[in-house]
Amino acid sequence: MSQRSWTIAVLPGDGIGPEVVSAAISVLEDCAREFGFSVDLVKLPFGGAAIDDSGEPLPPETLNECNAADAVLLGAVGGPRWDSQPLERRPESGLLALRRELGVYANVRPIRLREPLRALSPLRLAPGVTIDFEIIRELVGDIYFGVHSTEGHGAGERASDVATYIVPEIERITRFAFERARRRGHRVTSVDKANVLATSVLWRKTVTRLGAEAPDLTLDHLYVDNASMQIILRPQQFDVLLTSNLFGDILSDEAAALAEANGLKVVMNRCPKIEYGRLSSEISWIGVNSRVLTSKRAQGLGNGVQRMRLGHGTLQGGTTDAADRTQKDEENSS
Repeated sequence: MSQRSWTIAVLPGDGIGPEVVSAAISVLEDCAREFGFSVDLVKLPFGGAAIDDSGEPLPPETLNECNAADAVLLGAVGGPRWDSQPLERRPESGLLALRRELGVYANVRPIRLREPLRALSPLRLAPGVTIDFEIIRELVGDIYFGVHSTEGHGAGERASDVATYIVPEIERITRFAFERARRRGHRVTSVDKANVLATSVLWRKTVTRLGAEAPDLTLDHLYVDNASMQIILRPQQFDVLLTSNLFGDILSDEAAALAEANGLKVVMNRCPKIEYGRLSSEISWIGVNSRVLTSKRAQGLGNGVQRMRLGHGTLQGGTTDAADRTQKDEENSS
């Protein structure tokens, strides 16, 4: 018998985060009643709210509960209120620490233009042209997790950030992207900057090697500057776009603007276990980028759309019938 009960760590976060997460919980609870499963929701302090409460963006008890949970439902974190803090004291440092501690290295960013929202896209697409691709972003390596240093004063002040990748990190995210592509159109575009960055040279070399072992997939490569341009010029050419942490952070925000407001974008971070070519999820972390939603009108829009998507995303890891229903309901209400 399949599992019918899940423990979900709920991190409401900051800004619009608590409002949207509360609405997502209502979707989960409605689905639980409709489809006969149960969810144990454990609300925990995180981000700026946790800093105000305990002085830490990721309190130990929050991390412990997240490690014990089946999934993590995460709202927005951060805001101008904490921007003057040192890097290690900002809400975003808690976000990076949570990613690292949970090992959620695979970030899935769906970019899909729904027909009712077509008029909101900044692009004027020809009739019949659709936007439907995924950005797979490596999430626990690269420059965000390197050494950050500042030294000196005045005109002699110097800062540096170290970007590092090792082969196993690139291999595991590449295999994950390949599995996603096999569920879609069997096409993968790897994005790097191999003409100037050593990490990108290793990235392309590793992805190319694994691509040669996957004859069922079509693999190509783009430099990140060209990829940024192609997302605007011909977004319909992409199926699965694979890239590193920094590049994925930037490209996914750009791409989200094509299909919907960035603040309505729901993301899924997963810690998958891949054995003998099979993929199974150990933990899912569903989040939303909502910091940009500040006006009451925008917050109302974010609440209505995000609650469907957060609910759908959280359900994907457990009960597919309920997940399918929320997906259909969102499309019908768009």
